[in-house]
Amino acid sequence: MPFSLHSAWVAKVAAGAPQLTEDMMRIMTLAVATALAVSLAVPASAAKRKAAPPVASFEKCEQLAIERGVPHGQTGHSEFVQQCMGQRPKGRSTG
Repeated sequence: MPFSLHSAWVAKVAAGAPQLTEDMMRIMTLAVATALAVSLAVPASAAKRKAAPPVASFEKCEQLAIERGVPHGQTGHSEFVQQCMGQRPKGRSTG
């Protein structure tokens, strides 16, 4: 008896195969369209971010370094000033 139930189910699915194929095609079309929309929306939203604040002057960054306990000549002073001015420290790996 279980075989006849299985056969009936297979016959029912086979009869509706064109409908299942159309449904699957619609789902895949929707999925691809959604993925495309998301992939385009992410860079667009990133472009809307605010611009970086104006770069501080060298003198202001020097004074800030001294106030924070990193006087001229101490290790890390140059890097602090460069970062304060919006620059990447030189001589450091990015990885």
